[in-house]
Amino acid sequence: MKPYRIIFFHVLTVVFLLSLFACAGPSKQQTQTSKEQPGTESKVVQGVEKIQLESMDNIPKMAPLKAAYDNIILRSFECSTQIKKDYPHAAIFCKESIISQLKSKKTYRHVTDDTNKKFSGKSILADMKIVDMRITSGAARMWGGAFAGNSFMDVLLELRDADTKKVVHQKVLSTSNNAFGAAWSGGSSDRSLPSDLGTLIGEYIFRIVPSTK
Repeated sequence: MKPYRIIFFHVLTVVFLLSLFACAGPSKQQTQTSKEQPGTESKVVQGVEKIQLESMDNIPKMAPLKAAYDNIILRSFECSTQIKKDYPHAAIFCKESIISQLKSKKTYRHVTDDTNKKFSGKSILADMKIVDMRITSGAARMWGGAFAGNSFMDVLLELRDADTKKVVHQKVLSTSNNAFGAAWSGGSSDRSLPSDLGTLIGEYIFRIVPSTK
């Protein structure tokens, strides 16, 4: 075999092994974020704690609210004009996943985004806003692979007691994917990030909002 062919195969093998090891674990950026969350102040929303949601099995334990509730009403889900332009379906997909996850628990009487209906019992209002996000495009992922970077999404969550109108819980909830894993899967974890975060937020709300049942 010619020398240049030997060199080529050696380089190809090294690249393959590096990609394999990178996909097996979290990226450096994710590892650093995991170590500092929860307990850090959001850089986007001053004075509000930012919590990293990595997976269903790794949601930080938070003290539940003192009051129990019958209904959860997703009153609003906002984002800036620029985010809505760049990612027009992000808020919709995220909210749908939140509702779906909460309903799957069969714990509350009602989980809805319908603000016109009146429900009996005690209700909590959830207001959310996408404060920062980046979804790596399919073209960037195809040409740049892992070098196109991680996708991430930060959502400000405010829970208000419907009777007192007071904020009883406020956090920035965030998630990100592994750039190498996204490249390996053809960008599937980039496209599903808003829905994935919605599922994690739904689980987070379930764990901190007690039910009257």
